[in-house]
Amino acid sequence: MTIDPRLQDILYAKSIGQSKEFVYSHPEYRPTPIERLRFWYYLRQAKRNIPLAYIIHEQEFCSLRFKVNRHTLIPRPDTELMVGEVVKILNNSKNSLFIDVGTGSGCIAISALVEVKKNPSTNPQTIAIDLSKKALKVARKNAKLHQVNIKFVQGNLLTPLSDTKLGNFKNIVITANLPYLTSEQFAKEPSIQHEPHEALVADSTNGLSLYKKLLEQATTFPFPTTLLLEIDPGQSSGVKQLASSLFPEALLKIKTDLTGRDRLAIIINSIHSPQSSQ
Repeated sequence: MTIDPRLQDILYAKSIGQSKEFVYSHPEYRPTPIERLRFWYYLRQAKRNIPLAYIIHEQEFCSLRFKVNRHTLIPRPDTELMVGEVVKILNNSKNSLFIDVGTGSGCIAISALVEVKKNPSTNPQTIAIDLSKKALKVARKNAKLHQVNIKFVQGNLLTPLSDTKLGNFKNIVITANLPYLTSEQFAKEPSIQHEPHEALVADSTNGLSLYKKLLEQATTFPFPTTLLLEIDPGQSSGVKQLASSLFPEALLKIKTDLTGRDRLAIIINSIHSPQSSQ
């Protein structure tokens, strides 16, 4: 397998702990034996089609650097749309509880809080949940790296909060980039075969089984709730049906990504849940 020269440059720069600009401007540099060995190891992984982010253990997202490994998804530009929208919501609301479900590397919650910190009057209490202990370990490192305050909790969807007193909030904001692919979609996409299957595939039917469970759990919250869900472009109608059945009074918005495809569902339920008042 031939490796793209641009990728080789990135790997070489990482192997010697320098920038690509340094590599180009210092052709006389001679790597140490350890650096040569590291570069050889990187090249071997690249030839096996291991994604660059997993080789160098980092990925840029929202102009920030995030630690990643094979226990987390690789953050993608499409997801930055969700971050921009949740920042708008948090900056326009006070006394909010911000919950990031399926946090993975923590990139959504952390990127949002880095932006929100620029507004001194906004300081949401933030909880990030993931089923994977190993993913949460990575997320904690990223939160420390970017100096944001997040409570990390292990568990399935919103289940860890079922026995928790949430306090007196004016509203709850939930972000979720849950597995939304079908088994068939996963099998047909070679670029994601090295990423954790359980973080990508929801079911073998329509990919919405986890979002259905999440929305059902969210109906019990005693506060106005806004949910932001990343979806596959073909799931818009399915998400609309779920939202209308579980939150009949809610406002639903579908936002498109940079390619003009439906990518983000925003469900705004400004009415207290009937179930919570019983």
